[in-house]
Amino acid sequence: MNYNITADETTEINDLIIAIDDAVESDVKILFKKKSTLYLKSLNLKILQKLANEKNKTVTFDVENKSHKDYIDAVNGDFMQTPDESVDLNMDQKPKKERREFKLNIKGAKVLIYVAAFLLIFFGGGFALWWYLPSAKVTVSIDSQILVKILDIKASPTATSVSVADSTIPAINVDVTVSDSQTIPTTGKKEIGDSAKGKVTLFNKTDEVITLKKGKVIKLISTDNESLKYEIQENIDIPAQIKTPTGTGGSTTEYGSKEVSITAVSYGDKYNQDKEEKFEVDNYNTEKLVGENKENLEGGTLKEANVVAQADLDGLKRTLDEFMKTKVIEAIKKKVVTGQTLPESSIEFTTVSGTFDKKLAEEGDELTLEMTTKGVGIVYDQKNLDEIVSELVKTVVPSEYSLDGGKPEYEVAATKAKAGTGIVDLQIKLRSYITPNLDEKKIISDMTGMKLDQAQSYLNSISSIKGFEITLSPKMPAIIQTMPHLSKNIEIVIDKK
Repeated sequence: MNYNITADETTEINDLIIAIDDAVESDVKILFKKKSTLYLKSLNLKILQKLANEKNKTVTFDVENKSHKDYIDAVNGDFMQTPDESVDLNMDQKPKKERREFKLNIKGAKVLIYVAAFLLIFFGGGFALWWYLPSAKVTVSIDSQILVKILDIKASPTATSVSVADSTIPAINVDVTVSDSQTIPTTGKKEIGDSAKGKVTLFNKTDEVITLKKGKVIKLISTDNESLKYEIQENIDIPAQIKTPTGTGGSTTEYGSKEVSITAVSYGDKYNQDKEEKFEVDNYNTEKLVGENKENLEGGTLKEANVVAQADLDGLKRTLDEFMKTKVIEAIKKKVVTGQTLPESSIEFTTVSGTFDKKLAEEGDELTLEMTTKGVGIVYDQKNLDEIVSELVKTVVPSEYSLDGGKPEYEVAATKAKAGTGIVDLQIKLRSYITPNLDEKKIISDMTGMKLDQAQSYLNSISSIKGFEITLSPKMPAIIQTMPHLSKNIEIVIDKK
């Protein structure tokens, strides 16, 4: 016969457990060498058979010691019902041919009966205590894992109760209307003042009448100063020059002239001019038409004034709009009672009115805006959210795990209310702890009656257990110390890290 595993005097039961677990074949054959003592305990063989059965394998045993062959065959053919007794395989296998016969007197028989009864009571009581009294507390450590999930929940004003199926909780609309105003300094600048005015006499040096329209530009003739412009304030006709013959055969010339009012084209005192300055007319040569003021040109002034700029209008509107939103939020919060939650992102703002006290480019040092704003927010009951989260979290926990006790931890991110519905989407970022499930009843059943080292190996073989501590009571000598033989005396305590 070919054997998968050979056990000698150094082989321990843990070695055989690992070998069976690693075996590729489903039928595992183990040979015990002559010096091996492991198989002398029938409980060891039962443990190996049970562990092999859990791995969907079968295990059969054989021994080199032929005198133990019947015992091993019995184990292979019939799962032994003596839980943890020691089989005395070293007894004499041949029946004795002769027995000594002793004749006891009556007195001696009574003594033997008393001694036998005492020993029976003593050892029987000890066995009963060893079997029924011991208890064990097994503390196992299991690593908790973090469960992070996103849940989508709707807060709806039309809902009347919490609906786990629809992921919806009731909500109510809260609206307010507030008014306020704000004033800022204007930042625009423009030049203002008065235009210089006066009269100019225009001289026509041609033989034809010259007609000028109102608004015709005349310019100061100057080599040192800027060529300042003025406009005539009326339509005029300047008569032609007149030539008169003299007695000597010559003639005298008198230019045609016309006095006209003029006004500077812009503001500023630079347009103020002393009398007897010369002027030219646009599109006319001074040899044909020229002007001169007989009196001073006066009244020109210039100063810079503050006016409303476009940036002032835009900036004030933006600033007051944000301020009004803050006031709306504060007003709505005052309407929220204890236990309710207002997602600020759910508030919709509407500008009812906004009026400036000045227009663009209008002169003034300040600009004021009066505004009225309406806000509508969604409010939900916090206990309703806690309730639906506690129910929905159960649907996202993997089947092989259990949710740790306590209230789930979560954060809420709310989006804006959907236009026309008033429904607010709440995005729940769930953070909770889960631990692997343990079949405590099976573990207790499997460990019942095991030796301490066997129980330790068994617990080590369960992957979800990260650590353990076995506390036995009462303490017994190592040779007879086992796990309790009664399942009810074994307690498992789970320590979740």
